[in-house]
Amino acid sequence: MSVIQHIPETVTIPKTWFRFLTKTNLIELGETPPYYPDYIGVLSKIRDCTKIGGESFVLLILTDESGSEIAINLWKDCIGNPQKFDRASLHPPPTTTVVAVTNLKPSISNGALRHDSSHATHVYVNPDIPETISLTNLIKPSLCVHPLKTLSTKTLGTKPPVQIAKILSLEEAKIGSAALMDILTNQTTLMRPTQSPQPCQRPHVENS
Repeated sequence: MSVIQHIPETVTIPKTWFRFLTKTNLIELGETPPYYPDYIGVLSKIRDCTKIGGESFVLLILTDESGSEIAINLWKDCIGNPQKFDRASLHPPPTTTVVAVTNLKPSISNGALRHDSSHATHVYVNPDIPETISLTNLIKPSLCVHPLKTLSTKTLGTKPPVQIAKILSLEEAKIGSAALMDILTNQTTLMRPTQSPQPCQRPHVENS
């Protein structure tokens, strides 16, 4: 027998329920998770991109409370629906914008795990939840990439590390998403400031 119970007026029913995971948790779930997870972080970078075939997509770089970054591709099913995605509300640094992305779809591209939007993905900007307050207080708005030290190609091999900020500073991002994700996941060294923020500089590489 079912019993109906009245909810006290002091109880607030949340409009949205999230199941947030850290980057480590996402990696542990792998390519075939039992469910599509959610992720929340501070917006480090946003890029409007175009695939080689002409399809537009949006690349988000989010930083979670541990300082870990994740790249998320948002496809037309998401960015083409104003109820799921509002491009104008996404403000990169120096503004602190907390972004929650639901129902991430993992896949393997060039041997690396990547995360894309699914048909059920929604993007929430500065959602009214405790995690937003925590991230805002924890992560400073200075998400500028720290200047790289002088690197030697002899030490690093033929492919020296590349900064995410430098990759995303291209005037036109008409590249394949798989190729971009391969660069971000396999060939990127990101160094964040540990003290006062400093101006971004181009990495200097010496051939030896």
